Parts: sequence; C-alpha cells; structure tokens
Amino acid sequence: MSHPRVSWLAALCLALSVGGCAQFPPYNGIETNADTDALPVVRQATPPLEMIIVTATPLPNDLWTLIASEVSWESPDPDRTASAREIFLAQSQLVPVLSDRAEPFLQYVVAQVQARKLPIELALVPVVESMLDPWAHSSARASGLWQVTPDTGEHYGLQRSWWYDDRLDFVKATDFALNYLVELHATFNDWPLALAAYNAGPNRLKRLIAKSKKAGQPTDYWQLTLPRETRDYVPKIIALGQLIQHPAEFGLAFPNTPIIANLTAVSTGGQIALSRVARLAGIETNELRRLNTAHLRWATAPDGPDFLWMTAAAAAKLGGKLATLTADQRVQWQHYEIQSGDSLISIARQFDTQVQLIREVNGLSGSLIRAGKTLMIPQGGDWRDSLHVASQNNTPSRPSRYRVQTGDSLWSIAQHFDLTLGSLVRWNSLNTSAYLQPGQTLRLQP
Repeated sequence: MSHPRVSWLAALCLALSVGGCAQFPPYNGIETNADTDALPVVRQATPPLEMIIVTATPLPNDLWTLIASEVSWESPDPDRTASAREIFLAQSQLVPVLSDRAEPFLQYVVAQVQARKLPIELALVPVVESMLDPWAHSSARASGLWQVTPDTGEHYGLQRSWWYDDRLDFVKATDFALNYLVELHATFNDWPLALAAYNAGPNRLKRLIAKSKKAGQPTDYWQLTLPRETRDYVPKIIALGQLIQHPAEFGLAFPNTPIIANLTAVSTGGQIALSRVARLAGIETNELRRLNTAHLRWATAPDGPDFLWMTAAAAAKLGGKLATLTADQRVQWQHYEIQSGDSLISIARQFDTQVQLIREVNGLSGSLIRAGKTLMIPQGGDWRDSLHVASQNNTPSRPSRYRVQTGDSLWSIAQHFDLTLGSLVRWNSLNTSAYLQPGQTLRLQP
C-alpha cells in the first residue's frame, strides 16, 4: 500500500486570555474515569500519516515565544522549583542543545499539544525525559523522546522488531504519550499527579496515595511522599517553563526558531537502503536517520512502514526518482542454506555482498556458521554505502540516565560509562562532598 505524501505546519497559536491564570487550569477534554483502580486505557495510536493539519496565525512567529506565551503553571513549592532550575542552568550547553533538537521534534510536540488544547507544559515532558534526543535510552531500557519502556509500549500497542521501533518514531511516540497523559489525568483528575503517574507508573502512584490516605496524610502531588525522581519531575517542568518565559533573567538567550516544522512523509514504494534515498535526495544519511530514528537498520523494514520523513526541500529534490528505481537497485533477499565447507567470505563473494552486512542482518557476532542452517542474504540497495550505515551505532554509547545502585560512587560511575568526573558533576549539579543515594538518578549526557 502506498502512502500519501503529507506535510504539516507545526503550530497553532491559540488566543491568549488577558486575565490571571489559575494554578494548573482544569482540563475538561474528556470524561473522568469513574473506576480509579483501573489501569488507564489508551486509544490505538493514530497512524502517523493521518495527522491534523495545523495552521499558524501571524503572531507569535517564534517557537520559544509561543511556548512562553502559553506557560501558566505555578509552583506552591518555590524551593523545589528553584533547585530544579539551578540544575538546568548548570548545564552550559542547555540552550544550544535544545535549540538544535527543537527542529523538528519540539515543533511537532507543541503542535500536537495545542491541537488537543492541552497545557503547553506537557510539551516540555520530552525535554525532561530525553533532552529531545531521539536516540535517548535509559538503563531501564526506556527509549525515544518520551522514554517509553518496552513493557509500557507493548501494553499500549507500540510495535518493535529488529528493523523498526515505534517508540523511536517521534510521531507515534508523541501520539501515544499525549493519549496516555490524558488518560492518566482522567484517572487522577490532576495534572501533577498524572505526570507523577507517567514517571513512576499509575499503579505505584495509587498505592502511595492509598497509603497516605490511610495515614490521614495529604494526597496531593506537592505533599505526597514520592520517589526522588518523581518528586522532582513536575518542578523540572515548571522550571523549564520559567527559563523559557524569562530567559534574560537567567542569562539565557534562545535563538529564533520557526514554529513550522516543514517535513514531508515520502513513500518509499517498498524496502530500500537509507543511503540510496539520502543520495537521491541530496542530503546526508545521518540527517535522514535523525528524522527517522525508528528505522533501526541500514534499510527500511521489509514489511513497512513504507515512508520516510524528510524536509520539503529534500522531498522536492527526490521527486519521482524512487518510482524509477529498478529491482536490483532496491533491497532484495535470498534465503541461502549453508553447505558443508561454506564460509561467510565465500557466501559474500557468491552473492556480491559483504561479510559484515551478512553478520548484521543475521545477528552474527563471529564467523562460525553451521551447515544446514539458513542465512538471509541482502542484495541490491548499494551494499557498500549500506555497510557504512550498518557499522554506525544506532544508539548512544551510554544510556541517557543511570539509577544509582548500592555501593556506587561518582568515580565508579564515571569510569563505567567512560565519562570525566567533572562532566558527571556538572551535568547533575552535584556536591562532590555529599554521598550518592541509592535510587538517585544521574544524567549521563548533557
């Protein structure tokens, strides 16, 4: 099935109210779930090509200004928010990193948040979760902009395979995350608690609320006894809003960033090597992969999805070139039964491909093969460039975050993840004379 070509305008400037903003404005977009013990049920993720087209009004015309104009949440615990703010300010590359990654990821998230008439603060969740790094993954195996774990993703219908991972698709992951947050809000009837449930898990949060209620203690987010990471979660979101709303007060300057993310979904017409698409579109393979992080390998998945995101300019240059490709210019597969006396080298020569590519597609770490077993042999698709893509690591060399274990020290963590002690201290605003606490979460990337 071919996919229609789609582009979006990633912005919707809603009318701003003149009066004062209530703390955490109520959300009435859906009915409250009466069964608060039930696990929230998320709607099936919207197919990525069936998106709302959102148009921009003339003002504001900058992404950061748009976010700043919508920020309204205030903290009843200024000290916690100030501490979170200082952690961000201690990151010297905060503005350059966010500005570089905002296009197109934050542009798209903001568009979707506004299209659903949700609080703009929810658009800052992937900043807290991953610093907008589409490759981010944690020691708990959470992945993508929204840091979705395998179990949560599977429970709510996000698919994973050797070729493709829905959690890394910024469109599907954003649709899932916003659906999930809306359902959590329906369950807990409160945005801070919904965010706490997103971070800690809804069932765990229910147990903590029940425990506090039984002890006659408050059950609101700001007074509830929570895990440290969850306790700091909402203050971080509010702190980010403050930095974006009043950058000059904190010595920051966000560069002008367009609201519009001018991307197009281009039909591939079947499986194809990413390097070939990039070459035909006149762009770097790394840039194509950055916009299509869900594609985990050197080629698109054999069973789809059969589309790739790229800029409108690249799509225009690509034109109808994909439709004119011959069969041998696309990826084809042979199933080869290993014969006695075969080696990977002899098989690669027989099919005019490379040993490393055979290893890649068959999950082989060495050269040992057994007669009678079957190998998948990729052909076509320009294997020389594909080999370069296959050799590149799809994920960071270290997780984005690490949960401190008993017996850990700053030195041991820095050594284990090949970091300098100074970087670890700076990224987490740590006091080197204070002891690490088991369960404490450390950021391992800027």
